[in-house]
Amino acid sequence: IRIIKNENGLIQNGISCLMEDKEGNIWLGMFGKGIDILNEKSGKILHLDSSTGLQNNKLRNMKQNENGDVWVGTEGGVEIINLKEGRISHFNASNGLNTGTRVTRIVFDKLNHAWISTWGAGVEVYDPKEQTIKHLNTSKGLGNDQVGSLFLDANGQIWMGTYAGEINIYNPQAGNMQHLTAAQGLNNKSTWYYSFLEDAQGRKWIGSLGQGIDILDEKKGTLQHISRDDGLNNNSINQLFPDAKGRIWVGTGSGMNLIDDSKGTIKSWNSGSVLD
Repeated sequence: IRIIKNENGLIQNGISCLMEDKEGNIWLGMFGKGIDILNEKSGKILHLDSSTGLQNNKLRNMKQNENGDVWVGTEGGVEIINLKEGRISHFNASNGLNTGTRVTRIVFDKLNHAWISTWGAGVEVYDPKEQTIKHLNTSKGLGNDQVGSLFLDANGQIWMGTYAGEINIYNPQAGNMQHLTAAQGLNNKSTWYYSFLEDAQGRKWIGSLGQGIDILDEKKGTLQHISRDDGLNNNSINQLFPDAKGRIWVGTGSGMNLIDDSKGTIKSWNSGSVLD
């Protein structure tokens, strides 16, 4: 395990979002301080903030599109960064986004449309070819305009976790919206859902803040719950990540968990644990 801190050149130790670009650079979003971009080959760190062209340093999410542009969701819209061209552009109220848009997540579909979830204005869908913006909100069938998470599944559907414990599933081709709530078995005592994952079997893993994980098997019509009672070290799920062996790594408010569904086991680690 290699540890990189401010002593090694980072602007601060607190990281709000993280991604690796197509060139292998590691992007570290520092809420309130901008972005550190680590080139692991050279060991150099490039810092971007308001002094280098960002309009908002409060970062929440980063995603790279097929053109190589990195879209950065902030408290006031989106920063679009192209390192090769040395370009930073801005996508906010002046371009058609809702005024004061607090961006929570960004995903790109197969048509390179940008899906931008916001806290209070629903979801914005940007078509770069037509340069149009479509707004998905409560007037269009969304359960709540406070959207904390976005996920694109293998069938091209967009899953949206909204405030008050509801998941909205939008089919862009059919133009319809489904709602997943307690009526379908969802453990919606959580205020909202923060993370999604689709495993090799097509099951959807849904991480909540406070109620653990729901696993939806649409083929079998089943919904399974995993919580501290089953071995998780915390019910607040921050991140879900699959590995090459089909296991699911779970980041929580108390550390890390490893779920091996084939063996029916859950391992947990915290700050005082040693990886084995």
